[in-house]
Amino acid sequence: MAAALGVAILLVGCANRAAQNRAIPEPLRAAFPPAVAPVERRPDAVIISSVWDGLAQAERDRLRLQYEAQVLRADAYGAIVDVQGVDRSTPGTTAGAHLGGAIAGAAYLDRGLRGGNYSVGGALAATLLGAAIGSAADRRPQSRFQFRYTVRQGDGEMRYVDEYTATPFRHSPGLCVRVPELTQVGQHVCSQTPESVRQRYLAVEWTPPAAAAPAVDGAATSAADAVPLAPANAAPGPVNSPPAKPVL
Repeated sequence: MAAALGVAILLVGCANRAAQNRAIPEPLRAAFPPAVAPVERRPDAVIISSVWDGLAQAERDRLRLQYEAQVLRADAYGAIVDVQGVDRSTPGTTAGAHLGGAIAGAAYLDRGLRGGNYSVGGALAATLLGAAIGSAADRRPQSRFQFRYTVRQGDGEMRYVDEYTATPFRHSPGLCVRVPELTQVGQHVCSQTPESVRQRYLAVEWTPPAAAAPAVDGAATSAADAVPLAPANAAPGPVNSPPAKPVL
């Protein structure tokens, strides 16, 4: 009986020690707060400045709340009307490999003529080794293309923009792009009007976020619940006392 009781006490002590080890100290909890759920990102709305100025203030406010509104200046976007390209790639060189192979082959042949061992396999190996060493001085081919775009900006002005790429692919004429980055934007941007913005962005059903603040515990929630308090320096009001008894 005593042995069983001792075993039970030992097991209880081990369980308590394990629970203490699993407990997280308060400083660590403060240092590692719980993860916060990511905020949902609003969709983008790209609007040109002339159209933005033509919208009502209420429409602008809704666009700022509902979208990540980006207003483009007239010289920050445009449509490509023409493009010209030039291949400026440079070919690689192989002179180093040829020279290294020739020198190594000649040196091996000279060694054989002076009484050394000579074989066709050895000559081939020496030539290949010399070519590999000489190729370190060669230059690899580089692909480089230059394209000059003619862009009609939002204000009607023409602008040349140069782009250098490693591939021969280019933008097509008529594409609406940002300037000078030449990154594509929606094709609707170059032909945007206030009415098209209203149909594209403001015709979507949208519920504005609630602006009401949560009620504080213990605070009055209505006028009936609020009890006015007399100021501290107010004069005391009359005290209702029972009428005095007549003196007989």
